[in-house]
Amino acid sequence: MGLERFVERPLRVAAAVNEGACGGSYAEACTLISGLISSVSSFVWPGRGMDRKRFVEAWVSFGGAAALKVSVPLLRRALRMDGRLDEAQLLERARAGMFGAGYSARVLTGDDVDATEDEVRSWCSTIDRDTIRAHAYPVLFYEQVRSMLVRGADPEV
Repeated sequence: MGLERFVERPLRVAAAVNEGACGGSYAEACTLISGLISSVSSFVWPGRGMDRKRFVEAWVSFGGAAALKVSVPLLRRALRMDGRLDEAQLLERARAGMFGAGYSARVLTGDDVDATEDEVRSWCSTIDRDTIRAHAYPVLFYEQVRSMLVRGADPEV
């Protein structure tokens, strides 16, 4: 059985749960998808003590172009919190219509504001690769959604 056939049904179930099937919600759908990604990644890269690394690798390897996106707002926030204001300002200038006065209530979506690693590096070459990748979608999902669900936190709060 190919990978597509293996993941096809669980993805349909997760989509239905996200839409409210069986009283489900986004949190339950994320739990199902997280388990699916973890099972595929542990099959492809067996071993212990590397769950995060292989989860991210599976997402990047099989997730298509969106897997390589970086959350510019979260990267910007991290830079500001670390006192790296010059770098944060370069990101703000690159996405001028997303940050600053008058935009604080705007709901940002990935297509509006996020970028690839290469784009971020072109805006500010001093941001190291590890900092950029720490704000890529697969890492953020693993840390802020999947791990919260495993610990029992509610990601919708």
